[in-house]
Amino acid sequence: MSWALTDWVWVSGLGSALMGLAAFTADRFVGRAAPRLVAALWWCAMLRLVIPPSIGVGHGWIEGPAQNALSGPGTIGAPVAAATGTPLFYVWLSVATVLALRTITSLVKDRRSWGRASLTLPRPSTDRTYARAAAAMGIARRPVLRVSRELGPACVGIIRPRIIIPRPLEAAASSADLEAALLHELSHARRRDGVRRLMATALRTLFWFHPVPWIAERRLAVLAELTCDRMASAAASGGAAAYRTSLLGFAAAHAGVTRGPAARSFHPGWGATSGELVQRLQALSTGRNGPKLRSAACIAFLGLSAAVVGPAPQVIHAAPAAGPSPEPTLAPAHPLDELKGSLQKRYAVMAALAKQRKAAATAQTP
Repeated sequence: MSWALTDWVWVSGLGSALMGLAAFTADRFVGRAAPRLVAALWWCAMLRLVIPPSIGVGHGWIEGPAQNALSGPGTIGAPVAAATGTPLFYVWLSVATVLALRTITSLVKDRRSWGRASLTLPRPSTDRTYARAAAAMGIARRPVLRVSRELGPACVGIIRPRIIIPRPLEAAASSADLEAALLHELSHARRRDGVRRLMATALRTLFWFHPVPWIAERRLAVLAELTCDRMASAAASGGAAAYRTSLLGFAAAHAGVTRGPAARSFHPGWGATSGELVQRLQALSTGRNGPKLRSAACIAFLGLSAAVVGPAPQVIHAAPAAGPSPEPTLAPAHPLDELKGSLQKRYAVMAALAKQRKAAATAQTP
């Protein structure tokens, strides 16, 4: 049976689709109650695309056609080399290259915009609030804090994250609002969300033909905000109620309800859209999440089972030819097989070689 690389992608893609369906269901019902669990489901759905079909349970993955997909006639490069010459490969490569160039261009553009921004040192009072917020988050090595004229609040950088806050927020906002913004951005730095975003973008670029990475990348960004809100509200000095009040003020400023210094202290980047801010506010509302968490755990278990096991490939064997099968023919026995012991066989081989050399020397003499 010929098991090409496209069949490998088909099996992994179908398993990822099953996992994505479970993640979407969990996200729809319990995304606000258990954002970390739902985010883990989305990550599993994307990573299922890179797992070979041989990492399955049952169905004879190792001994069946998946082994041929991995090794081909003996090497892992055989199915890859066979697929690189097809038109589909060049289509995939062209689209992936375009998406990669767009991602690199966006990263360079963001880096230049933050580099051209006039960043200044924070005030001593802001620095003290930042130190208290970092201690409440359990961060010993604080990221660099800078104040921008209009950009922020944001956590920028991948390897070495930096926290940027706008000058209106530092000047006009209350200490509770400033602490809420700092705690939220510190949560992003603690979770290394810059690395997570880059990994999700890389998977979306490689598997651009599959819908799960596109949906997962967007949902992971929203779930990251929900998780950071939970972390920040747990570490806020005024408790979750004070953090929710600050977030409500930011949402009012984003909607244009608030006027004056409070509105100028909010930057649209801290929430993206009003709908996401409403989701974050609803997620911070108090309530019993026990039944929802149990439902999410059941959905996660079913989704992980579908992702690991995946669809079973059907191996079609050729039907035997009609008529009686011919009798197997045995090869004639070699004379060496009749000799007993390795010494006798060695002597016979040496004698045959000597006879052959003598015959060659006789043929050369005139």
